[in-house]
Amino acid sequence: MKKLYSLLLTILCIVVGAGIFSGCQKDENTAVKLDAFGPCPVLRGSEIRFIGDNLDRITAVVIPGCPDITTITRVSTSEIKVTVPQEAVSGYIVLKYAGGQITTRTVLSFTEPYSISAIAPLTAIREGANVTITGDYLWDIVAVIFSGNAEEATVDSANFISQSRTSIALKVPRGAASGKIQIADIHGNTLYSDQELNIIQPAITALSPLTIKAGAELTVTGTNLDLVTAITFQGGTVVNADVFVSQSATQIVVLVPEDCRDGVIISTAYSRDTYTSSDALIMVVPTGLAVAAPVSFKAGNMVEISGNDLDLVTTLSFNSGVNAAFSYAAGIITATIPTTATDGVITLNTAAGKNVTTPSITLVKPVITGFTPAIITAGDNLTINGTDLDLVNAVRVGNFVCSIVSQSITDITIATPLNCTSGLVEVTAANGDIAVSSSMVTVNPSTKPTVTSMPTSAKPGDEITLYGTNLNNVRNVLFQTVAVTQYALRSPGTLTFTVPLTAPFGLYSLIFELYEGADVQTDDPISISGVEPVVDWDYVFFDFDGKDSWWGVGTVGNDPGLSLNGNYIHIDYTGGGGWVTYFARNGGHFNYTGVDVSTWSYKFDVNVLSIDPGITFKVRLGNFWYIWACDYPAGTNGWITVTLPLNQFRDNDGFGVPFTNADFPGVNEWSFNHDGGAGSINMLIDNVRFWP
Repeated sequence: MKKLYSLLLTILCIVVGAGIFSGCQKDENTAVKLDAFGPCPVLRGSEIRFIGDNLDRITAVVIPGCPDITTITRVSTSEIKVTVPQEAVSGYIVLKYAGGQITTRTVLSFTEPYSISAIAPLTAIREGANVTITGDYLWDIVAVIFSGNAEEATVDSANFISQSRTSIALKVPRGAASGKIQIADIHGNTLYSDQELNIIQPAITALSPLTIKAGAELTVTGTNLDLVTAITFQGGTVVNADVFVSQSATQIVVLVPEDCRDGVIISTAYSRDTYTSSDALIMVVPTGLAVAAPVSFKAGNMVEISGNDLDLVTTLSFNSGVNAAFSYAAGIITATIPTTATDGVITLNTAAGKNVTTPSITLVKPVITGFTPAIITAGDNLTINGTDLDLVNAVRVGNFVCSIVSQSITDITIATPLNCTSGLVEVTAANGDIAVSSSMVTVNPSTKPTVTSMPTSAKPGDEITLYGTNLNNVRNVLFQTVAVTQYALRSPGTLTFTVPLTAPFGLYSLIFELYEGADVQTDDPISISGVEPVVDWDYVFFDFDGKDSWWGVGTVGNDPGLSLNGNYIHIDYTGGGGWVTYFARNGGHFNYTGVDVSTWSYKFDVNVLSIDPGITFKVRLGNFWYIWACDYPAGTNGWITVTLPLNQFRDNDGFGVPFTNADFPGVNEWSFNHDGGAGSINMLIDNVRFWP
């Protein structure tokens, strides 16, 4: 039926198109233009369309034999419609508008005036029953369209039982619904009946059982249920007829979907009409719940939940409200108690949107039984004894947060902060449970130097200040092995001194030699940077002062305020993360005698004025690469020397085997490139060289 209806529509479109474009009037010099009209021939009483430009300005349509038609349906500026009066006669059509009019070039003609005088029977008709339409000129009809589902409610003339000038006999299609019918001719004209058919539709009289479990069979009883194409359950799941367990005119058996919720069901007929049951389903939930702990009710341990219909459970949460993973087998749910769980019930949820709760459970809590030693110095370790201390994730002494060094069920060793004072010991579990010691730990003040604030970077020769406590106990400050010799201020809270000129470049912690006790280091590192002098210019292969030729997108700069020694290359680039070569040279070989790849480095001086995060560079020596991230603050230190060990260059784009002395003689290409990260770079580079 669907294929035949589509074929009918195709035929009508072709015919209508032919009719429309046979009457075409064009006037390129006016704002109002008519391109087409149709259908032609047309049935009196049906609509006719006009297509063109600015047709919304039409004020009247004149069809021969009729008064001016001013009731116009304006679909858009390019389309209008009018209804053809019954008194219309053949002739040219005139479209009037302010300031002019348009006359069609084709005469409007009419089809035979087919009509419907009666339909029998009109009531209590069911799908498949015979219906007879009587009238006149019915032999011109190519399709009968019932109310309902258009694809299932159209009967084309090839499927009529009989057809003559005065009658059409046909069977009611299964997609038909109560209402008027339409008859259509080959030109696309249609005519509605005055009478309405009363077509029997399915009806639901009962559901059984009303209290039901997801996945069980539901029996729907009623009348004409063989016309049902689908059933919709509360929750939104639609079960189509092709997966019903069984279906007849009086009964449907269907499986209840997993996410079905309490409420009525809705059946959909082939006519697309819907019908709601008067009965409402009640979904089964788990009952008879009990909880057991094979070991104990402790975070990390398992619990077992027993009861009826536990296979309905889709999610499970403890009293903390966080869902927990679980498994179901042999009528038992097994779940792990999460660390955040608190005392209370366990909630079981079903796909039906229902939930039930187990009896309340009480969880194991940490307990402090003592600590050693009873007297400590701030900064020392303290060992706490007790039970279930493995649940603890935070420890305080008085008002001071301590770090956990080691932990077991019976013991926790903590490191106290250097500013810690005497107080009670308090431990907190992940779920918020707190245990407090019955006695205080005595904490004596620390004599250990502690830095609370220090610079993140400096250059040799800079004067810097460290702030903290017990700094008067520092005998000497070491930059690795180089000792400070010039102190401007020494006090318990302040150390001001000059960075030694021979302080090693790099990022490292300062070492404090104490008057008493072992050496200590600062928690935070400091970056010592600067420019290493060029010891031998014969090992410089890029100096941008004319030593060697090069190519790339970088530009030569010589701003006296930025220059290190003569020219430098300026990299000022903004873009995506694609490949960019800033400077490079091809051809020729390195002939630097004495270079040992295992102990020498690739060095260059750089001044990063600004750089966006995430940008990396790729330095190339032949087929070997070093991926370099600019890992110091931009715009703070001026020029510094960057050292890239030659034995850390690797083939395979920087991820393969290391560069060796055997590879060095064959190097004939070197470059500095953008490797990754989108953004902006503004940096200067000079004196690219080899040196031990």
